[in-house]
Amino acid sequence: MYNMNLENTFNTGLITGIILLIIILAIWSVIWKAIALWMSARNNNKTWFIIMMIINTAGILEIIYIFTIAMKKPGAKKNLIEELKSDEIIVEETVKK
Repeated sequence: MYNMNLENTFNTGLITGIILLIIILAIWSVIWKAIALWMSARNNNKTWFIIMMIINTAGILEIIYIFTIAMKKPGAKKNLIEELKSDEIIVEETVKK
């Protein structure tokens, strides 16, 4: 009887760990996908947008796009930082109202 309880506890812990890992991976993927899709839309890269929208690679394809394709353009990093800052200002103003 003791071994059965120990085995059930182990299985429950393993299942909980796997579910937690899946949730973390899903959040990771959604964040990178959102950033990459936003950047590809802003850069008018329709092919990349469609590929990233259809294929789920747990953020790998999105990270490759962001750091190889999107950041290749001259001033891309500066523009991204400026846009993020302006979006923060808009959000702050909206919250204050």
